[in-house]
Amino acid sequence: MRKFLLPSVALLLMLSLLLCGCPKSSDESHDDDDSGVLIGPGSGDQTVTECETFFDCPDELICKSGWCVEPRYPELNDEALRRPTADDPDENVLVNGRLLRPAQRTTQLGTFPTNLEISPDGSLLAVNENGYGTVLDPEHWRTKKHVLRIVDPQSMEVVQELVMPNGSMYIGLRFNAAGSRLYVSGGEDQAVHVYAVESGELSLERSIPVDGCYTTDLRLSPDQATLYVSCELTNDVAAIDLSDDQTIGRWDAGWHPYELLLSADGGKLFVSNWAGFQLPEEEEKDGDKLYPRKPNTVTVINTANGEILLSIPVGLSPEGLTLSPEGSTVYVVCNKSDSVYAIDVASLAVTRIYSLHADFEAPKGISPINAAISPDGSTLYINGAGDNLVALLDLQSGEVRGSIPTEWYPTDLALSADGSTLYVLNGKGRGDGPTEYEGQGQTSSDRDQVGRQIFGSIFKLAVPDEQQLADYTQTVYENNYRQLHYFNFENGNDSALPSPDRAGESPIKHVFLILKENFSYDCAYGDMEIGEGKPEYNMWTEEMLPNQRKLAREYTLFDNFYCDSESSIDGHQWAAAAIEPDYVEKGWVLDYAGYGMPGIVVSVTPGSIPESNFFMPHLIEQGIDVYGYGGVENFGIEAATRYRDYYMFKYPFNLVREDLDRDRAWMFVHEFNQRVLDETVPQFSWIFLPNNHAFGVHPGQWTPASWVADNDEAVGIVVEAIAHSPIWYDSLIVIFEDDAQHGFDHIDKHRSPALAVGPWVKRGYVSSVAYSMPNMHKTIELVLGSTPMNRFDQLCTGMYDVFRAKPDYERYVRVERIYPEEIYEGSADDPLVQLSQTMDWDGIDENQWYAAELYWRLMKGTDPPTPNSEPSIEKLPISSP
Repeated sequence: MRKFLLPSVALLLMLSLLLCGCPKSSDESHDDDDSGVLIGPGSGDQTVTECETFFDCPDELICKSGWCVEPRYPELNDEALRRPTADDPDENVLVNGRLLRPAQRTTQLGTFPTNLEISPDGSLLAVNENGYGTVLDPEHWRTKKHVLRIVDPQSMEVVQELVMPNGSMYIGLRFNAAGSRLYVSGGEDQAVHVYAVESGELSLERSIPVDGCYTTDLRLSPDQATLYVSCELTNDVAAIDLSDDQTIGRWDAGWHPYELLLSADGGKLFVSNWAGFQLPEEEEKDGDKLYPRKPNTVTVINTANGEILLSIPVGLSPEGLTLSPEGSTVYVVCNKSDSVYAIDVASLAVTRIYSLHADFEAPKGISPINAAISPDGSTLYINGAGDNLVALLDLQSGEVRGSIPTEWYPTDLALSADGSTLYVLNGKGRGDGPTEYEGQGQTSSDRDQVGRQIFGSIFKLAVPDEQQLADYTQTVYENNYRQLHYFNFENGNDSALPSPDRAGESPIKHVFLILKENFSYDCAYGDMEIGEGKPEYNMWTEEMLPNQRKLAREYTLFDNFYCDSESSIDGHQWAAAAIEPDYVEKGWVLDYAGYGMPGIVVSVTPGSIPESNFFMPHLIEQGIDVYGYGGVENFGIEAATRYRDYYMFKYPFNLVREDLDRDRAWMFVHEFNQRVLDETVPQFSWIFLPNNHAFGVHPGQWTPASWVADNDEAVGIVVEAIAHSPIWYDSLIVIFEDDAQHGFDHIDKHRSPALAVGPWVKRGYVSSVAYSMPNMHKTIELVLGSTPMNRFDQLCTGMYDVFRAKPDYERYVRVERIYPEEIYEGSADDPLVQLSQTMDWDGIDENQWYAAELYWRLMKGTDPPTPNSEPSIEKLPISSP
């Protein structure tokens, strides 16, 4: 077993720093106010009054303005300790610490509904399902299909559920003008399904094939004779003659055509291109950027001949399209830009740009998706998926008049014909709660991955008057700005984490982020004597995780920390960007659930690139030096060009069985030691150690427990190398997972283990403050003096309860690996081996559906835990096609 050897030159440098007292003082990072408790002659046994460094002061006292004083810390609000809930119809806490207090109680639906359509007479609401799908037979949980749900607008009850003929559906829902037909896009089944409506009941009338088209959105011509279908994955639009259901045209429609809208006369078809960018010509480069944040486009097609009239530049990720009542203006909702573009139908010119912020330059993250317009054309109602609200945009003044609170991630909305009633669809409803399982035997794939257990909701609301709107707006503010009240700074802040107004004034100069893969909190730490764990859910033991458990005991363990993600795709998105565009939110689940959507490569797939860029480029743009050992998801297609010098090219950045985390760790140590000698250690380092993900069960290969032990050994190597270096005194290490899906948790499916390590971190401390991934970014930003990227890190707090005002320089000594390099010796006929063979283990989470169940059965030999509660969805008779 290789051991860590510090180079002799570095050792001498370390000793010289220790002899001179390390940092001169921690004064520079603290508030200037000299008030505090002084220690001097006559103060009991303490005789030290004056000081030059904190070493001159006893115990926990600090040296401040030449005196030993008691440090002051921000006061913690008890509200910060609340844990996520999902069972209250009126108020729940999200995993990101925000509150859900919808304006009205909701009706719960299926998995991740994204679109609703109201019938012309207002008697029916049709709602799609774009998540994992609905279980049709409790004894066969593996079989899930998308279900069309019909809601009674009066009672808001689900009155009918219809299984999609081929199992899948997408966003397209469109009633004909008479309300006698509902057209539904089938997505990957390359069809549009037509439902007859009679006496409020729907029945499948026929299916229209659209070969080669991932049927997306739908629009009917004014004469109801032609159906237009956007085909997102082939970048075109199909025109279908409804007299014989034949395709009469396939027209180019720009990159990723999404929603459709027809002009009042039917002559112009507007198409939102929601996930594209163009590489500029050489002379169009912005500095040395390969792809500056060019506007995305709305394509306008002449329906008479299928020719493109114009591609109109708009904001980033245009989605929803809304026509003004008199038909003169198209309003384009741009998801990443938090903006709305007004396009004149006649001239195709952009006539006005609206921002959902008072300041166009404000950090983005309201994440609007769709809009509905009042009958008088004065107000746009816009759902903000990021902030869980509906914004009321005054089209005359350009200002947001107020906002209405929703449940989690509102995806669509509609107004009644008279404009008096607003209907709001929420993709994620109340949240999720503890991990649930409904397995049926050794080889079932029935363990419900977190994304499958988030159920949407819908509510209706009378359009509020001004006083009601003011009250709702205050609720929205309190819901979203809640974290900013976790800590009170009135009495000062002497900790190593600067107050928000003093970002960058910290004794910490080097931050190391270690990103790992897929642990839930309980599967790793559930049986520890510290923290809020459930021993029955623990899978990985002390001998497999000796270093991480030692770090948890000796430094700071977070037991109320949550991944904002449900999978590794959006997990790496959140880790690298602290935000998730709607394209990723909708796309990853349709990929994972097998509905034909292609995989997303974070920072490379255009739809994944947020307005605010990714974390490491964000730091670079502010003059902060960074380096990645892995972490290429930060750099996208510029990784090999502009950012080539910001990461170790030979460092394995993907998840493959040929690469040990132990080897990754020694690669880091070799590079790190040289940087110490050269005095070039960056302010921020990203270190990817993914092998706790493991690779299933295969005869002749390492067992999952052995892979977990390999990962732990690597964590120990990396932390020890930093701890025994000369820069230890001003370093911070944070360790967390990209998601929590490979284990079970009794608090919430998103709860995941996280650690903070370093001299300025509290020793033997468990933080039960509710944090999630953007809190990690915010803390690093405060330490290094960076501005926020978006509204998620802007509206969250730094992790102030974790930090000390006086360092403890005791160095971490790693534990040698305990668990052996174990080879699985089971038979190829073993059911767990056969289950493993059905999964792709050489990609990030291609096996996402049932790895946790597989590992549970292997480690414990029993069925996984049964659910704490049933999903709160009323079971209705479901109509088969």
